[in-house]
Formats: sequence, C-alpha cells, structure tokens
Amino acid sequence: MCRFALLLNLDETRALNRAAARVKAHVPDVEFAKFYAEEWEGGDGSAERFAALKEAVRRADVVFFDVHRHSPRSSELASLLDTLANTVIVLGGGPEFLRLVRMGSFHGRDFPMVRAADKKAERMSSPDAAALYEAFGRPQDGPPKRLRQLEEWLKRLGGVLPLGKMRHMRNWLTVLEYYAEGGEDNLEAMFLFVLREYCGRKVEVPPPRKRPETGIYLPPAGYTTDFQEWVRVVRPSGEHPTVGILFYGGQGTETSREVVDALTHELRPYANVLPVFGKVDSLLDAAERYFLVNGRRTVDAVVALNYFRLGGGPMGGRVQETFRFLEALGVPVFMGYIGFKTETARWKTATRMSPAELAVGVGLRELDGFIEPVYVGGLEVLTNVESHIGAPVKTVRPYPPGVRRLARRVARWLELRRTSPAERRIAVLLYNYPPGEANLGAAGYLDTLASLRHFLLLLRERGYTVEVPEGDLADFLLAHGVVNSPTWVAPGGLRYPLADYLRRYWELPSRVRRRIEAAWGPPPGTISVEDGAFVIPGVRLGNVFVGVQPSRGVHEDPARAHHDLELPPHHAYLAVYFYLQDHFRAHALLHFGMHGSLEFTPGKENLVDAEDFPALLLGDIPHVYYYWVGNASEGTIAKRRGQAVLVSYASPPVEEAGLYGDLLEVEDRLRELARAEEGERDALWAEIRERARARGIEAESPEELAAELQHLKQALIPTGLHVFDRGLEGEALISYLNALLEGGYPPGAPPEFTASDEGSRARRKALLARFVAGETGVLPPEVEGAFRDLLDRVRGGREGEGLLRALEGRYVSVGPGGDPVRTPEVYPVGRNFHEFDPRLVPSPLAERRARDFARDLLKEYAERTGGLPRRVALVLWGNAELSTKGETVALALALLGIRLRRSSTGLPVGLELVPLEELGRPRVDVLLTVSGMFRDLCGLCVELLHAAAELAANADEPIGQNPVAAFAQERAAEFGDKARGRVFGPPPEDYGATPLRALVETGAWREEAELADAYIRSMHYLFWEGRFVREPDLFRALLAEVDVATQVLYSAEHSVIDLDHYYEFYGGLLAAARRVRGARAGGPTAFLVDSTRVQAEVVDAARAVRRAVRSRLFHPKWIEGMLRHRTHGAQQVRERIEYLLGLEATGHVVGEAVFREALHTFVLDEAMRRRLAENNPYAALEIARLMGQVVERGYLTLTEEERKAFRAALFELEGDAEGAIDNPSETPLAY
Repeated sequence: MCRFALLLNLDETRALNRAAARVKAHVPDVEFAKFYAEEWEGGDGSAERFAALKEAVRRADVVFFDVHRHSPRSSELASLLDTLANTVIVLGGGPEFLRLVRMGSFHGRDFPMVRAADKKAERMSSPDAAALYEAFGRPQDGPPKRLRQLEEWLKRLGGVLPLGKMRHMRNWLTVLEYYAEGGEDNLEAMFLFVLREYCGRKVEVPPPRKRPETGIYLPPAGYTTDFQEWVRVVRPSGEHPTVGILFYGGQGTETSREVVDALTHELRPYANVLPVFGKVDSLLDAAERYFLVNGRRTVDAVVALNYFRLGGGPMGGRVQETFRFLEALGVPVFMGYIGFKTETARWKTATRMSPAELAVGVGLRELDGFIEPVYVGGLEVLTNVESHIGAPVKTVRPYPPGVRRLARRVARWLELRRTSPAERRIAVLLYNYPPGEANLGAAGYLDTLASLRHFLLLLRERGYTVEVPEGDLADFLLAHGVVNSPTWVAPGGLRYPLADYLRRYWELPSRVRRRIEAAWGPPPGTISVEDGAFVIPGVRLGNVFVGVQPSRGVHEDPARAHHDLELPPHHAYLAVYFYLQDHFRAHALLHFGMHGSLEFTPGKENLVDAEDFPALLLGDIPHVYYYWVGNASEGTIAKRRGQAVLVSYASPPVEEAGLYGDLLEVEDRLRELARAEEGERDALWAEIRERARARGIEAESPEELAAELQHLKQALIPTGLHVFDRGLEGEALISYLNALLEGGYPPGAPPEFTASDEGSRARRKALLARFVAGETGVLPPEVEGAFRDLLDRVRGGREGEGLLRALEGRYVSVGPGGDPVRTPEVYPVGRNFHEFDPRLVPSPLAERRARDFARDLLKEYAERTGGLPRRVALVLWGNAELSTKGETVALALALLGIRLRRSSTGLPVGLELVPLEELGRPRVDVLLTVSGMFRDLCGLCVELLHAAAELAANADEPIGQNPVAAFAQERAAEFGDKARGRVFGPPPEDYGATPLRALVETGAWREEAELADAYIRSMHYLFWEGRFVREPDLFRALLAEVDVATQVLYSAEHSVIDLDHYYEFYGGLLAAARRVRGARAGGPTAFLVDSTRVQAEVVDAARAVRRAVRSRLFHPKWIEGMLRHRTHGAQQVRERIEYLLGLEATGHVVGEAVFREALHTFVLDEAMRRRLAENNPYAALEIARLMGQVVERGYLTLTEEERKAFRAALFELEGDAEGAIDNPSETPLAY
C-alpha cells in the first residue's frame, strides 16, 4: 500500500477525485487522504478532524504540502513533518515551508540558500539564496513564473550538486509543473510520476500537458488564442455593449468555468460577452491582449473573477503597469467573488466570512480600483459522487441570486455609460442626522451645501439638465420641505403613493417583511406619511433629484434607543429608495458627503446578499459616494456593503492653533518668571499657575506649564470645512508641509531640518513660505524634490473630474485613503480610495511605537498608584488601526508580553511569549473592545488578538505573574474555556454601542446607569471559534477588574471632542466599568495615548478634553473658520456640545468649568449668539437646548444671574427658529 496525504490548497476537488479514480485503476494499492484548507489554515475546523489529519501525515508514504497561510495549525504540521522520514513534496507557500521538501536524497534544509530563504531578502548573503527567494518566496509570482525562475536557478547549481540530488530536485520541478498546469490529466500524471519515482511502481507517465498562458474561452469547453476567431465564432452584435469576463486559466479553469457560463447566460440579453482567461501571473497579459486590441478598447465593462491583484498575485508586482492599463481601458471592473474555499450553504447562513479570503478576494482587488464585490459562486459538496480521495468531493457552483444581481448591476452601469449627459437622471442624497432642520446637509469635514452648489454648476456646464437654485441652498431646501421630521418648517417634498409602495413591498421576501413589521408594524407605519402617500424629502431640479437620506427612526421614537440593536429600515426609509428606483428612475445615485446610513443597515458584514437591506435599498442603481479621504475604514464599508464607487474629497485646511487671550498673557508671565529674582519667583509662579488653572490648564511646575502651552500652540486645528475642488493654499499649506516634516516625511529629510524647538520651527516655516510662493533652492534637495511633486497633488482640485468619471460609467483612478499627515499619498483626491492592506497590520513601526506606549502607560499608572495594573481595557477602531498600521493591536500585544513572528515577506505569521525574565514585569491582562468597523475590516487582527489572549492564558507560568492565566483558571468553572477570551464587540449586524449613542442624541435617558447598561447590552459579544457570540456575564466579570481604560488618539484632524464615537466607545467603556465595579471601587483610571505626534504621550483623559476645547472649540481661529460656512458652522458647534455632554455622562472627563465656558461663549454672549443664529438658527437653538440639558442633569450649576440670562437667550433663539423661513438669511454667500 502506498499512502498519499494531500494537504493541498485546492478545495475544488472534482478533477482531483477523477484523477485519483484513474490512478487507482492503474495502481489499486494506492490510498488518498485529502484534507481541506480550513482543517489546517484556521482554527475553525474540528479538533477531531485535525487529529485525523496529523495521523494521516504520520502514516503517509508521501505528503503533498501546499499551504498558503501561516497559522498555529500549519506551524504545528511543519513541526510534525520535521520529525518524520516520509517523502514531502512542497507545492506552494512561502520559503518558510520550502525547507520541508524531502525527496530521495534531496532535502530542502540541506542547502544554505534554503535556510537563508527563511530570512528577509535584505539579510541574505548568498546570490543563490536570493535567487531562490525570488523564485519561490515572492507570492506575487504565480506557479508558471516561479517554475521558470527555479529552472534557471537549477541550471546554475548543476555543476556543484551531486547527480542524485540533482535528479530529485528536477523531479520536484516536474511535480510542480504538473500541479501548476492543473486539470484531471495533469493531476493523474503527477500522482503516477510520484508513484514511479518514490513508491517503486512501474507505470507509464505522460509528460505535463501544457495549457496556454492566456486565451478566450469558447463555451462549452473550447478556447482560442485569436481574438478574430472569437469574432468569427460569436459574431458580437454592434448594437450591444461588450462585457469582458476575466478568470483564471491553468489550475483555475475547472474551478471557474460553471460560474463563467452562468454569468454569460445572464449578461447576454444586455451585452456581448468576451470571456478571457490567464494564469495567475499572466492575467494582466490576458486583459491587455484581448481587451485592448491594437489600442482599441473591445469591452465596455469587465467582470473579474480572480483573487489577488491583477498584476501578479498577492503582492501585485506589476502595480504601475496595471494602473496604466486600467486607465487606458477606462471601463469599470466589477468583482465577481467566487468562494474558492467557502461552501455556499455555509455562507448563506453566516454573517461573517473568512478574513483571509476577504483580504485576498476583495481587499487586494480594491487596491486596483475594482468595484462592487458580489458573491457569484462557491463550493458545494457533491453527495452523489463516490469519493476516491478520503474526503467529501466539492465543486464550485454558481450562486444564481448573486449571478443575476451582478449581471443586472453591470447592465445598469452600461446603461449609464450609454446615456447622454442631458438625459442622465442623477439622484443626490444629503445627510440629515440627527433629523431636523438644524442638521441639514451635515457631513464630515465638508461644507456640503457650498460644495453641492459647485457640483450642480459643474453638471450644468458639462451638459446635464439641471436647474441650479438662486440664493442660499439651505433656505431653498427648507422652503421645499427637504428635511427629515421637521419641527419648524412645513413638510414638503414629493409624494410616493402608498399603492406604489405596497406593490414593491409585497415583492420583498417574506422574511424581510416579517422583520420590518416586527419592528415598525404593517405598512405604511407612522413616519413621513400624509394623505395616503409617503412624503419624500426631496426636490427635482430638472434631471437631478436633491433630497436627504431618510432617518433611521430612533429619533422619531426615542424609546427604541433603549433596545433596538439591529433595527431594520422603516417603511418611509424604504419608500425613498423605492421612489428613486421606480418613479424618478435614477441612472445613478450619489450620496454626497460622509456618511450615510444605507451601508450600515442589517445584512452580512461583507458581500451582502440579494435579500440583505443594502442590496434591497439600492436595487440595481449604480452608486457613487463623495467621501472624506481620511476615513478609509467606513469608506470601505460603503464600498463593500453599499456597492459604492468612492470619490474622495480632501481634508479641511489646518493651521497651528497658536495661543490667544489669557493664554498669551500666561506665556508672557512665564517669560517674566524666567528673568525674575529668586525672592519674587514663588509669588509670581503662584499667580501664573492660578491664571492657567482658570483656563483649564493644570501644571505642577513652570516647565510643565511651558510644555503644555507649547503643545497648545503647535496643535493642528481645522480652520474651516472643505469646499468642493478647493486645494490647500497659504498658511494651511505651510502648516501641512511642516506637519509632514515633523512626522518624518520625506524619509530622507536632514534631522537638523526637522527639529521641533520653537526657533527651528519658525525658521523652517519661513523657508516653506518662500517655497510655496515659488522660490527654488530654499529647502534641502531631498525635501524640495518630494514636496515639489506633492504640491501639484495637494493644490489641484480633481474631485469634480472624479465624480464626472464615475457618473459617466468610467474607471475611476485609485489611491489610498487615510490621515493626510501620516499618509500624504492620499493626494490627489477625487480618486476611488482604498484601505491599508490589513494583512500587514501591525507594522514593525507600530510595534516599536506600541512598546513605548506600554512602557509609558505602566509608568504613569505606577506613579499614580504605586503598582501595575492587572487589566487594561482598550478600544480598537478600524480607521485608527488602518491609519496607524496597528498601534493599538501592537499595544495589546506589548501589555500581554507577546511578540509577533513574521514571514520572510514581512507578514505577521505567529506569536510567541516574551519570557518573564526578559519582560521584566508581570504580564498585563487586556480587555479588547472592538468596533464593528474593526471587526469587519481587520478580521485577521481579531484572530491575532484572540490567539494572543489564548497563548497568555495557556502559559505555564506563576499565576502571580500572569493575570490572564489566573482569571482563566479561577473562572473556568463559571465560563469554561471562554474565560480565555478577551475580544468583545457589537452583534454581527451592528457596528457599535448604537443604543448608547441614540440615548445621548435623543436625550431619552434619566440616569447614567442607563448609558452603561446600553453599552454592555451592545458590546458583550465575545469572539469565539470564528464568530461573535453573546457572553454578557463574562464581559461584566472582566469589566469588574479593569484598572485602566485607554484608547489611541490617532489623527490630528480630530480630537477627543470631535467625534461621537469617543463617547460611544471610550466613554461607554468607562461608564460600564464604573457601573460594574460599583460606587466604592469607582471607575478605572482613564488614559489616552496621543499618537498624533512623533513623540507620543500618555495623557489623562480629562486633560485631553481640556486641551481639545482650548485648542479648538473655544479658540477664536477655530470658531471664525467654522462660522465662515453658512448653516454648517453652527452645526459644528452643536455637535461638539453634544459630544461633551456624552463624554461627561459616560466618562466624567469634562467638568463644570468647561460647560460654564461653553455656556458663556455660545449662549450668553450676545454677539456670538446672534452670529450663530444668523448662521443656522435651528442649530443655535439646539446648542442652547443641549446646554439646558447639561444643567438639568447636574453637570453645571447656574447662578441666578446666569439662569435669567439663559432663559432670555433660549426664548430669543426659539423666536429666531420660528421666523427663519419667513425671513430667509441675507448673509452674503461664502461661495
């Protein structure tokens, strides 16, 4: 008997099974044992099956090993193979696994170059080692290219290796060739070849059957390499557009063919179909050869069914060539997603998919600008087929709902592309959250209404049929009732008959209708219904519809804020999107500004199904999203769940804050102190300290106060909002370039030119001003060269061109998203941006910085308490981790005393405990609370953190030195193995502590305990065995012993008071821990890690809030910048007052002094109150009402004089709101 253990990265096994059957016909005493990737690559496969796998490996005569992903199980298998003596044929994976090859006298580890290949390329000392690394270790190269490189390498070694070893090495190459070419015949021949060479069987073995590198598929099973033959055979219609389908040839042909046939069938009513294949490293060649023939484009759209990047696999070696091709082709490329390792039946019932598959099947293709991922096929177990491989036989089958949906969406994009601008109907939706007049057009960092006017004018200029209103857009829209749940203006808008809605509603799947009615009752419900019709909050301006996205219903019914975690859209929400589909018949939908709510409606985390709410709401309308470039994580959710083509807009202008008012005097007095006589210093310091304290600045010494003032002076603050197509200029441009230099960009900048002392900064900014003015030779050459290129990208406005390209159905150029200071490559904007590759998180730099964070945090805590914390709770957000490349992930590892192991290509591949002796302290337990964004986008990090906690919990160490293990053992009786779990987040169909945020927004809470309970109710889902499951008791038990709660502040563009998510996640965590710990223990120590500067700082959360209000909310430069923007300026103030209220209610980190200053600055100061009311009377009133809530909840005690003045101001502002529509603003437009 000859036993083959097949650990192959090949889950479509029809051809493998047929090949095994044919081999058994020749050699009856051969036995096959096939194991699927999930059984060794991840931890989701059963322990029993993994034990069977290891036993099969021990018994096998030959092990075929093709492992592409590092995991604890794959490492365990590698270690096992090291101890055995059987034949091992490594068919794929990195060079870390190549050393396992064992064929006759050839052993991978016999050669120094193979050992060297385990190291990074720059550490290799042998040219032969580098050659082998290039051939086998670069995952961007497909098998055929690797084979050619390996053959060249082998020739060079031919004169120095023994003949026997050379023979076996050549055998190895032959087996690789059979496997790479794929198909039933080659797999049969591969097994026969190994039986002859290593099992002593006398069999005839045919040579590898070559397949073409590229070609055109001619159904049912033929192909051609001649484009003109395809034309002759297919006879494409000149009246129809043509859709190209791009899929894998070679080993992947059998896998993809049925899906290609199904897509072809669904597309043919709309288009000619050109199905093109190429091997992994030839896919770009295939696209260039058949989609651009003699420089002429042959397709109007492409559906790509590949994994990885187009230009050569996971690392995409031909990136620039790919971009040049896609730009020249100029058509959208759609992502048909085939679950090469996913069973469709399992995918249908799950909300979460494999993070590894998501990364290679969606994330990497987004780097090339591919759009609209739709699940079109996956594995199916063939129950009626006899297995010859010792495992179920699986095949890839089309998923008909996904195939139909993708085909219809492609057809609608083709329709958009072929419709003239004058006839195109564009639906534009603005954000109106929370609902009401105060927040019309609210969007992150954008003057939405000024930008919309510019955009409408651009459409008119380019031939679109659009009427651009005169006067102020806010007044125009409010006068037409374009607002959700109005209080002060009459409902207006358009009407959608209830009969039309019901016709669409009854077409919805029954389970969807049941879910809607369980939450909102039978149609039409109570929201936005009038006289037998839905009120559609919008207006038609020729062929352009402008409206607001409907609210989610919580604010209309605040009671829902207490309990609804996975709230479906209400009837009026659906009605707006049905209206746009059926009545307005939009050719394209444009969500204008970050961000809306459609992409966050219930459904799968990624690759939404046809019956998920985002898909039902969109229908087949092409979706374009004008989105802030700094938010790559939420933008990616919009791409994946909302099927959106993103077009980025720039960050707002930023400048250094500088000091103002009393703080200038404090700085002057500090200078006096430095010159004062010894006998005068104590009294003068006491006076200075008291002045600083009156402005919320605490300092124990003159040096500490000077450092705090310097921090405030140098803080980057927005001086307004971004306006459509406006680049950086003037002081904002100088401040931005200076921030880049201080942050380490460009890398080659001389250290003396990037010094941060005050004198160096002043000299540097003067030089930057001359450079920006056009002078040359004023900066160091390495700086000037980098900045010269950057200037063109930062100054030029390309947002309009990007939007026009998208609305013409063309390919939109691609680029990264993120913090412009950390990642200047985000410029130019106007591109379809993507996230940072999550496989690379955490980066080595993030690891180094995080070790410093951990040291400083523990030191700060020790100075306060005299000891170390046993447990630290951390908040992890998707955008923060992608922007910092994993600083919080790395901080968690550093606290646990765990370090990463990396592959030769730099990818994190494993974990190891830092020995306690080396660590020099006990391990620190962690509680990791993740946002839904982090869960969905950083799934590999979720798995990594879970593995880290388990590693620490299972360590054989003294309990007193390992609180993770201590808790796991002490609470095992109560929680079982789950006592080792530490990663918690929201339920699968939610993204955060939504009820908590809704309670704060609506004011529908009485006691702080309600907020804590809402947080716990949302965030108690533990990551366990590959999914998030309810574990409220475990969550509370862990919260009860939290000593420190922390979060990394990651972007200079927003502070702790600028986002509601800070009180939702960090404040909620503090409130929950305080609630569980009880009044006697009090809340945990609240630290924030300020990572916005090169020298990060651990800072008390209350101090971080005081810094933020001082450098932003109360800063005249910030206020003036915001109030330049009609409507939105007062919105910005209103938002921050709400966020302060939320932070105090949850975290107790604001304090009465801040609220008193807010009251006097924005409500009691008559001049400022008038300015706010002129800017936005509704938001001005909301500011006053929020301050009233602050008072009512006991966070601010008013004097009698303040109380009288406040009542009078509130009465005045109510009158302003009531009369606003009758007396529209006469303030000159800022645009």
